[in-house]
Amino acid sequence: MDSVNIAVIGCGWVCEKVHMPALAQDPRVHIAGVYDSFDARAAELAERVSVPRFNDLAALLQSDADAVLITTPPTSHYKLIKSCLLAGKNVVCEKPLALAHADAIDVVKLADDLHLTVQCCMSNRHRPDVALMKDLVGRGAIGRPQSLRATWFRGQGIPRT
Repeated sequence: MDSVNIAVIGCGWVCEKVHMPALAQDPRVHIAGVYDSFDARAAELAERVSVPRFNDLAALLQSDADAVLITTPPTSHYKLIKSCLLAGKNVVCEKPLALAHADAIDVVKLADDLHLTVQCCMSNRHRPDVALMKDLVGRGAIGRPQSLRATWFRGQGIPRT
């Protein structure tokens, strides 16, 4: 795929401060639009980053987006993932996929049955320091790890809700 058209559900702190800047850095990504159940929040973010805003979830699901990024609170993930998959959208969702193990298995199976992708965000996976450690371990450059403890500090403080 040369490019991907992504719609975003949830316009809070993690979307604004983490995902939108990352998506903006990739020239293959086009933001189809943003949606939030708090319309004013979606309107504010859409204006600030110059992307379209969906007025409702149905409009997002009917859009030409290839994939949907879900950055809402965890209690909404299962229902949103399922809706997106049934609308034919690939999904990337902040963790966890669902609050119940059976629900997480359900959306993974549904994605598989529909030949779509559902992926849980594991943001540390793509950090340069983590990639370096993976490379060092993979090449055997540091021997076989017996234990690992990693700590990251977030400099922006407590996210607003």
